Amino acid sequence: MPLVCQKCGHSNWVTGVTVPVPSSEIPAPDVSGQRTALAEIQAEITRFRAYSARCISALEEQQHELEAKLNAVVYPVLSLPAKITSRIFVECLPDYDVSPSTGHMPLLLTRLWSSLCIEVVSLHGKPMVSRGTLLRLQTWLSRSRQRPLSLTITDNRRTQVQDLDQLDISSFVHRVWRLRGSLPNDEDIVKNAPLLAKLYWCSGEALLGFTSHTLTTLHVDMDVFFSSLEFISILQQFPSLSDLACWVMLDHNHHPAPLNFPNLSSLRLDWEEPSGMPPIHALELLTLPNLTSLACRFSLEQDVILPFLSRSACVVRELKCELYGDIPQSLEIFPFVETLDIAVIPIADVLEAMDPISDGINTSPLILPKLQHLKISCENEMSSAHYRHILDIVHGRRAHPGTQELRSLHISVESVEFRCLIHDFPPYSPTAAGLRSLAAAGLDLKVEVDGRLVWPTTVA
Repeated sequence: MPLVCQKCGHSNWVTGVTVPVPSSEIPAPDVSGQRTALAEIQAEITRFRAYSARCISALEEQQHELEAKLNAVVYPVLSLPAKITSRIFVECLPDYDVSPSTGHMPLLLTRLWSSLCIEVVSLHGKPMVSRGTLLRLQTWLSRSRQRPLSLTITDNRRTQVQDLDQLDISSFVHRVWRLRGSLPNDEDIVKNAPLLAKLYWCSGEALLGFTSHTLTTLHVDMDVFFSSLEFISILQQFPSLSDLACWVMLDHNHHPAPLNFPNLSSLRLDWEEPSGMPPIHALELLTLPNLTSLACRFSLEQDVILPFLSRSACVVRELKCELYGDIPQSLEIFPFVETLDIAVIPIADVLEAMDPISDGINTSPLILPKLQHLKISCENEMSSAHYRHILDIVHGRRAHPGTQELRSLHISVESVEFRCLIHDFPPYSPTAAGLRSLAAAGLDLKVEVDGRLVWPTTVA
């Protein structure tokens, strides 16, 4: 009869194999009895080992049978090259984060659950989401486990008021490393996101007094204007900041000594006329030795730019600005620029500045010798003469010694009086043929008028 342990309730009989009683519980007989008990224990050990070996062998046999059946299953998708399979996933993804919807990608493809977009309706100061979103959100978060999250909050005005549930992201905000959008109680959100590295925000109040050593990217919406003191405070609060885009309303009477911020490499300054000084004057407050990208709404002012470049000794490779007046003089102080996004009124001014030809000889000083990508926004129409000038510029810069080849040229024209000039380029037009030749050689050339692509044309 099997013995039952009084402590754990287990029996000493397991599927036909007797488990011996611990030696501490065996009565102490004479010597011959002890030898008999020892022999019985050794016999039980031998039997148990044999039984275990048979069980393991049977399980291994079942394992091999199941593996053989699974290996016989053929999945056609597995025969695709890895590059094609990965491209299918990439093409199904949106530009930024994805919404937790079972009818859209990537839920249908079961991708990694590391990005999330939530559509929110603000009701009485509370973030609300459509009915059913919270349940899908729980599934999304459970599958993402503890991965860092990229979170986007968008404003949804189409949802019916009666079909809403209140949203609370406090349970996973500590996992957010990238955040786009805003919610009520912004300051509580950003203060409880220790991994936050990239912030694209619509509220400025939450930033004031908030300090982070992990934040590297900060883009603030135009609804928020920073004064001179607030602008400097933002840079001091986020010492790891490398990419800053914000709107400023600078003070005329506040001119502290320039402060050094060595981590900042990309700066975009915007403003709204006529609120305060032009944003370029923010550079009077800064020394940025590692700045490589500068974007400033409004024209460059040399009495600000030159002292800034002198004390910073930075190498600006990307420049976006508005230029009026002496364009060559404004651009020649940026000899390392590779990408230029420029807004002008007459396009002829910037084309003339980019042309390396002087009296038909390629010996004139060349503006922006390292330029590879050029985007021009203007307010007048493109004519055949402008297209011919583009041909001369591209060929001239290629022939000029010590220059980079122009790889892309995008022109955007805003003019309600623009006359479509597609008919100026018949199939055998020398100018059109020259432009097509440049495109075939690798130049990315595009011309848009009021958002409509007019070149390259579809005329045969």
